[in-house]
Amino acid sequence: MASNFSSIFPGQLCVPGILLAALLCMESVDRAARQIEEANTYANQSGAARADIVTTVESTADQVNAIATASEQQSAASDEINGAIALISEMALQTSAAMREASHAVAELADQTRNLMDLMSSMQQ
Repeated sequence: MASNFSSIFPGQLCVPGILLAALLCMESVDRAARQIEEANTYANQSGAARADIVTTVESTADQVNAIATASEQQSAASDEINGAIALISEMALQTSAAMREASHAVAELADQTRNLMDLMSSMQQ
């Protein structure tokens, strides 16, 4: 019967079907275009976020390098301070020994002075 109907009214049933199919295709294409635009927006946002992350990581790496450099400098300064303290300690020991020797020398000089005075006193009499 359908073949009879289409022979009597050729193209009458096809046009609405074609129009409906075309409308559905257009809606599909529009929906796909919107989804592509949305995907592009997400991709751009993702790219911007990635760039921010890279910048943050680079900044953090720079800060870590600066901390490492400062730590090395501080360690070198500590080594110099420890060396200076060791020298001061050695100088203090040497000064202490020299003071002991000077004290003994002064004591000997005082003894010799007394002896000399005694000798002079005995010669004057």
